[in-house]
Amino acid sequence: MLGGNPALRRLQRTTDGQFVDEHDRSTYGGIAKKSIFLVVLTFITAVASFFGVFFFVNWDYHFGIILGVLIGAGVVSFIMSMLAIFNPNATKVCGTIYALLQGFVLGFTALMVTSVGYGGEVLAALLATVGTFLVMMILYATGVIRVGSGFRKFIISAVIGMVLINLIMFLVALLTPGNAMWDLFFGNSFIAIAISVVMVILASLMILLDLNRMTAIVQAGLDKRYEWVAAFGLLITLIWLYMEFLRLFIRIASRRR
Repeated sequence: MLGGNPALRRLQRTTDGQFVDEHDRSTYGGIAKKSIFLVVLTFITAVASFFGVFFFVNWDYHFGIILGVLIGAGVVSFIMSMLAIFNPNATKVCGTIYALLQGFVLGFTALMVTSVGYGGEVLAALLATVGTFLVMMILYATGVIRVGSGFRKFIISAVIGMVLINLIMFLVALLTPGNAMWDLFFGNSFIAIAISVVMVILASLMILLDLNRMTAIVQAGLDKRYEWVAAFGLLITLIWLYMEFLRLFIRIASRRR
């Protein structure tokens, strides 16, 4: 967020728009184009990895290699995300690499989920993510929901709180003998479903913060580097929202089996 990104906060103190040439300032159109580029790149990579592994890879002989690549992609994408967040000059390159790697992770995740009979949930999660983004964008554009400092602090605090709660539950389930606690927190219990619902709501509300950040960047007259910063932040939120929807739908579907 605008107040949380150290690089953006430093620039905000010294830039009021007049120091940046008019043609070099961020625009809503520029942010939209870069956002579409990163999202489409992630989607194409996900589809390519899904069908590539499905048709051309022998799971019995290469599963270990695929799993290693998957873990490596996750680690490298995390490093790229840190570089992109704290160095606006690197966001264009690091954000593009992140989109490619996360596309592979999402495609392989969808393939694993589909292989155990949850293919419908993969499509449902994708449609739900697109639908939620459109709804949040309409609510923000029409002013039905206004993003102020209080709203921003509440969402950030709630996200941090849920992360800590999930970490505590993970440690409790890991240290408790048997699978009872694990099934309770991370299975398909009502508690696990309720947690997924909360995470979906928080991820949805984070879209509003991303849209507000775009508005702040354009209104501050920041240079075009920050179009990539805004687009990258939205990509992270959309991937998070998709994964939370997928987790929620799988938990609900598994109760019917």
